[in-house]
Amino acid sequence: MDTIEKSNLSRQFLFRNSDIGQLKSEVAARQVQKMNNEMNIESQSLRVGPSTENVYNDEFFDSLSGIVTALDNVEARLYIDTKAVYYNKPMIDSGTLGTKGSVQVIIPPPINTESYASSRDPEEGSIPICTLKHFPNKIEHTIQWARDIFEGWFKIGPAEVNNYVTRQLEYLKELETQSNVQLSNLQLIYQYMVDERPKSYNDCLQWARLQFELEFNHKIRQLLFAFPIDAVTSEGAPFWSGPKRPPNPIEFDINDKAHKEFIISAAKLRAFIYQIKPTDDDKLIYQAIQTTKLPVFEASRKVKIATSDAEAKQMEESGANEFDNHDELVENVLSKLPSFDQLNKERDLLNVIEFEKDDPTNCHIAFMTSCSNLRARNYSIREVSDHETRFVAGKIVPAIATTTALVTGIVCLEIYKLLQLSNY
Repeated sequence: MDTIEKSNLSRQFLFRNSDIGQLKSEVAARQVQKMNNEMNIESQSLRVGPSTENVYNDEFFDSLSGIVTALDNVEARLYIDTKAVYYNKPMIDSGTLGTKGSVQVIIPPPINTESYASSRDPEEGSIPICTLKHFPNKIEHTIQWARDIFEGWFKIGPAEVNNYVTRQLEYLKELETQSNVQLSNLQLIYQYMVDERPKSYNDCLQWARLQFELEFNHKIRQLLFAFPIDAVTSEGAPFWSGPKRPPNPIEFDINDKAHKEFIISAAKLRAFIYQIKPTDDDKLIYQAIQTTKLPVFEASRKVKIATSDAEAKQMEESGANEFDNHDELVENVLSKLPSFDQLNKERDLLNVIEFEKDDPTNCHIAFMTSCSNLRARNYSIREVSDHETRFVAGKIVPAIATTTALVTGIVCLEIYKLLQLSNY
């Protein structure tokens, strides 16, 4: 069910520029039949999984001689593996990662090899939460931070609103069982539906300008208030040392390219959520930015900042008990939300934005690059181009056509071996 993207072209031999946007399965079948018109190929465009077991049923799997996968994620591999084991079908799994490649042959009894699920790859290393939130020292950290910001502002918030609008009482009952996030989720819905709902593109621009001030100035100043430049640890060592870089707050400058790109891209994405038409009129953009009412920064001793993941986890776990009047606060937020009989799906449903790295017109990479580079500027980290940001944010693994060819060749050799076995 996957379609061809531009980034797919350099890693294989079947797709061309003219194929972009078409189904991979259909184009691959068509191209292979051009190479050998005696081949009988039936291409299908359904996702193979629990939702299509009425199509890919007992009759379908019983009719197979074997399975050769070309999958790009572990979840799909594990699902197909269960089918191969259940229906006693041989399966060949393969994959590439840069210059690395793997081929695994799974054969049922009487030979009976181990299945794909019998072993697992080690977990991919993740960036510590505290490093992302407060102490980045690499551009990869700031790009991941920007990606998290993107997901929070343009995907998670609108999705929670849509849950409230479409599932209503069922959704609220689910939240009651999740006391650690119940209040924060309801506050998020109130924020998107009522308190900060834009009425015009001007509102979107001013919202973006306010976010700039909060993320790249106020929060940095609060961090420095909590941990001044001359702060020391409990052992007497300088706090800001080693991988911890002391940050610098950024003062907004409309003439700075990164500053302007952040405001415009964030505003356009915000406008898309609410189906508001944006403008490219520099005069109107400048006026909206200049007239934004900005809060005065006030350092607070009540703001707690974790310096380790263990401390962050402890603070998160205690968050549910932070307010003695938790239930009262929940009821207060609920009273401010539109009641179920006031909801209008056409008006209240929001556009949920899924990150798409390959469309240069959608502002996703423009936002990610400016957001990441401004964060990098806070911490004196080298800034990078749109291309480098897209590479990291999109989690693009370098695909090498020769690796693909080599692995494919090995798969073909293993198919020959399976054909030589009398059982198959």
